[in-house]
Amino acid sequence: MEGGKSRTEPNRADPSRFSASVFFVFLEEFRKQFHKDHPDVDKAGSAKAGSSKWKTMSDAEKAPYAAEAARRKAAYYENHVTEKLNTLNPFPTEESD
Repeated sequence: MEGGKSRTEPNRADPSRFSASVFFVFLEEFRKQFHKDHPDVDKAGSAKAGSSKWKTMSDAEKAPYAAEAARRKAAYYENHVTEKLNTLNPFPTEESD
């Protein structure tokens, strides 16, 4: 297949396939406010502005985004990875009450 996507290439556009990094958690919130203030700027422009702001932020200012990213990562592993492992396990264990 020339110029096309290979069949084994993962679908990176599907957000359920990965957990968001700390920066992307910040960028989600930043873009919402930025586009309210600057409706004429495209996504690339808002990402550039967000990146500039991120670089100037202290660790204390980044902490809430790190906590949210950690929460999302835990939820991702709980929901997706565990589910995937359960479907791959041919010999599930019986849990007793």
